[in-house]
Amino acid sequence: MPTTISPYHTALAKVAAALTIKVGMLNLLTVRSTGNFGRTANAGKLWHEDTIPRPMQLKLFTILMGAVGPTPPTERLCGVVANANENEPYFLALACATALVGPPTWGATALYAYLGSRIAHMIVFLVDFPESVVAIQGFCRANAYLVGVFTSFTLAGHIISK
Repeated sequence: MPTTISPYHTALAKVAAALTIKVGMLNLLTVRSTGNFGRTANAGKLWHEDTIPRPMQLKLFTILMGAVGPTPPTERLCGVVANANENEPYFLALACATALVGPPTWGATALYAYLGSRIAHMIVFLVDFPESVVAIQGFCRANAYLVGVFTSFTLAGHIISK
């Protein structure tokens, strides 16, 4: 007997998948932006194996990534990945908890709003704005972040009220 999946559960699955793809693509872009697969988690120094040239691997990676043109700076990519790691897992845990206690009628909309806010935050974080509008960049990034935070607070409030 097939079960009916609620719009909230469908949204939860789609948002979880989209956030996973987003972080995966950011990780691939981070690798590409280093130019030599270099990692800097070793006290800011390259690991020994990352100092050995690998032109065939680089060429294959470049082709598979469709890597043409410049990438955002590695530091920016690492920053947006760190921000995602600090926020998105907690939101997904909260969204799953909401599914367990019974989602509100507006729950699916909240999940999609969160996803939109995280994508907007990522784009604004990675785009290099001209100096004349850097203040607008900070304003847009903060607002995208706040939409996500208040979406989390709203879901948390729903759980607590149950």
